[in-house]
This record gives sequence, C-alpha cells and structure tokens, in this order.
Amino acid sequence: MRRYDVVFIAMANLSDAEISGIVERYQTMVTEHGGLIIKVEKWGKRKLAYDVRKQSMGFYVLFDVAGDSEIVDEMERNL
Repeated sequence: MRRYDVVFIAMANLSDAEISGIVERYQTMVTEHGGLIIKVEKWGKRKLAYDVRKQSMGFYVLFDVAGDSEIVDEMERNL
C-alpha cells in the first residue's frame, strides 16, 4: 500500500454539517475501496491563491490515506 496526501477545497460558505458530510463521504469511499485512513485534518477557511468561480476563500481538508492509486482516482472522480 502506498500513502497519499489528498487535499480538497470546499466552498467557504458551506456549513460545518455540510463539510462533515463531505468528509464522511470520502472516508467511506476510501474504506470501501480497501484503503486505510491515516488522518483527516480540517484546516479551515483560508484565502485562495486566486479566485476560483468568483470565490476568494475556501475550506481546506487534508486526507492522509494508504491504499492503491484507484482510491485517489475515485476521489478525484467524485469531486
């Protein structure tokens, strides 16, 4: 198994419950594909380097996972 750091950025205007739901969905996705979640860090709201779809802030979440590359591919597909 290889380890991967996956960072995703959610819209900053989402509620904590919505962000927790997204995190839970990704955790389920990793475990269903035979992966192991090492840690999940919610970095919180931060300024983006540049505007994306007229958004200047985003909510950053880091996943440290172990597994096959298929896990990362599946996470990217479901963004």
